[in-house]
Amino acid sequence: MKKKIVTISVSLLIIASIGVVLANNKSKIDAAAKPVKENPVIPVKVHEVKEDSFNTSFTINGVTIPAKEVKIASEVQGKLVGLYVSNGDAVRAGQVIAALDASVYSVQLSSIDASIAKAKLDLARYTKLIEIGGATPVQAETAQLQIQSLQAEKKQVLEQIDHMKIRAPFNGRIENVNVELGSYVTYGTVLAQLIDNSSLKINIYLSEQEAVKVKAGQEVTIQS
Repeated sequence: MKKKIVTISVSLLIIASIGVVLANNKSKIDAAAKPVKENPVIPVKVHEVKEDSFNTSFTINGVTIPAKEVKIASEVQGKLVGLYVSNGDAVRAGQVIAALDASVYSVQLSSIDASIAKAKLDLARYTKLIEIGGATPVQAETAQLQIQSLQAEKKQVLEQIDHMKIRAPFNGRIENVNVELGSYVTYGTVLAQLIDNSSLKINIYLSEQEAVKVKAGQEVTIQS
């Protein structure tokens, strides 16, 4: 009887020890499966926000050009019979700087003037004849229409004669005269260059980094 009791006691002790070991192992497994999250500490520097100014100025090269610049060209063709300017001369707007031969148009103008004078005499004669029954109103009307047609033709010829005079389009200074008296010019032939230096423009080229630093109306400092 005593031997049996000892055996049972030993068996219970072994079973209890196994239970404790298993419990400890389960705790370790659960702890490994659920690791504790550690929040890292990140150092941060704090500065007070306040209004301040900073310099964005930069220097860049540019090219000055006249505010106005034009090449004076002929609108008609003909022989150059008058050249009234030289390089460096100052001219006014509308001033005649050159003239082409207009003799052909002058002959046409004389012929038209003669035809107008004759048509006016015919009109006066038909008007008197109508009073005595020697002419019809149709004849007088025809003479009147002829006068009007000749006057329109005369206007066109006068415009052609005026086109033979080449004028300065604005005030400025003559440069690069490249024609001579007696030369024949055609439509579009450049006679000289007219420059207005009373004000200047400056051409500059900005990079993308420079372009974002400027805006319309911003003041700049110019040094020559």
